[in-house]
Amino acid sequence: MKTIRYFFFLLIVVSLAYGADSIITLFKANSDGKAITLKWSSSDESGIISYGIHRSASGQVFKNINIIKANGFPSNYEFTDNDALKANQINDKIQSPSVYSYRLEVIKKDGNNFSTDQIYVTHNVNNIRRTWGMIKEMFR
Repeated sequence: MKTIRYFFFLLIVVSLAYGADSIITLFKANSDGKAITLKWSSSDESGIISYGIHRSASGQVFKNINIIKANGFPSNYEFTDNDALKANQINDKIQSPSVYSYRLEVIKKDGNNFSTDQIYVTHNVNNIRRTWGMIKEMFR
């Protein structure tokens, strides 16, 4: 009987430890040369308010770039980052190709927020798009 209680206790501890990470079942990023598209899927959204999307450009500090409200049930999400090109602009010069890393912050009602592992994507922008982006930035 003591062994059965120990087994159930161990099962509960393991499920609590790994249960948070299993909420996000898919998290990937893809660049088409214009923008970066993030896609993720959730398996359980009970107690989740929203997802914070964080980006880091070429080793810089992660910055929160958007918040997506949770649907409240297992869902698929998609976010297009059109500002990735500006994120890697150093001294008015855009570095290309750029490696970006993204992570999701799962924001929960109870305050036990957590972040996913980061994923990486190479964003290779052609010279015409890069030059046009710099011209547009001068007039903002």
